Amino acid sequence: MKQVKLNLMAIIGMMVAVGTVTFTKASTLALQWYEVIPHPTNQLYDEIGPVTSNPTQGGNCAEVADPVRCAIQLDLSNASQIPETVEEAENDRLVLVGRSTFKPQQ
Repeated sequence: MKQVKLNLMAIIGMMVAVGTVTFTKASTLALQWYEVIPHPTNQLYDEIGPVTSNPTQGGNCAEVADPVRCAIQLDLSNASQIPETVEEAENDRLVLVGRSTFKPQQ
């Protein structure tokens, strides 16, 4: 009986681990990078542009918080419409907001 109990606990633990990994991978894979058109005075009003390649893999964007945001990661798979600004994306509970990249002000 003790062996059955240990096996059952191991199976439950494995199911929880697999479920967690599956859920984490699914939400991470849905994030895409979008270009950002900076607002002159308030980053919350930065406009979200078209899908772009990963800006951390080259170019002049970095994840260091410089004054000008140049890209943002969003998962829009559950959204009813594409948000126009970063503020809209952050306030929409159906949009998953990931990381942002920044560049020095020119």
